[in-house]
Amino acid sequence: MAASTTAVISSSAVSAAAVVPSGSSAGLIGQVVLGNESLDLDESVSAGEVESALVVYLANLDYDLVADGNDILNANRLYFENGNVANTNQWASYKHRWTAENPESDVPRVQANGVYHYSSRVVEDGSFLRLRNLSFGYTLPRKALRKMHFDTMRVYISADNVFTFTKYTGPDPEVSTRNSVLTPGFDWSAYPRAFGLTGGISFTF
Repeated sequence: MAASTTAVISSSAVSAAAVVPSGSSAGLIGQVVLGNESLDLDESVSAGEVESALVVYLANLDYDLVADGNDILNANRLYFENGNVANTNQWASYKHRWTAENPESDVPRVQANGVYHYSSRVVEDGSFLRLRNLSFGYTLPRKALRKMHFDTMRVYISADNVFTFTKYTGPDPEVSTRNSVLTPGFDWSAYPRAFGLTGGISFTF
């Protein structure tokens, strides 16, 4: 299943772009430093100016943003949009199945034949934009740490799988349940990626 060519953009002090082969992901990984970098340490500066320059670089925001996509065979629809499986709930989309009053629907009618056959009906666009990680950290200034007898201290919080923008109807567009390079984008009851939130404190004496 082919994917269109994507572009990789790396975020740092200077942005750069490069074309990558078809099927590769486009990622944006970078770091935002909160502060003013106008101080030139090659010039003669006072101790106070140096202290100020160190303080403004104590906070940082890191992020991992990825854009990717390929066609996905959503095999879940073969079971949850067919109406032939006993004692099995159907997806809400099944209410729009083919009927005499709804002849344009591509969802099979009740007790239709061939509902388990793979077809283009269950192939979907799996393009997505995902913020995989967002982290914020702050290093306390040395002046504040002297009274607590610490040499350095940093606090941080990090979130994984923050959001995903996609039109794919399954739980996760970044899926391949067959675990084979020959069957990419096959979705059969895959678990979605879980949202995670962590935080911590690191310090030295």
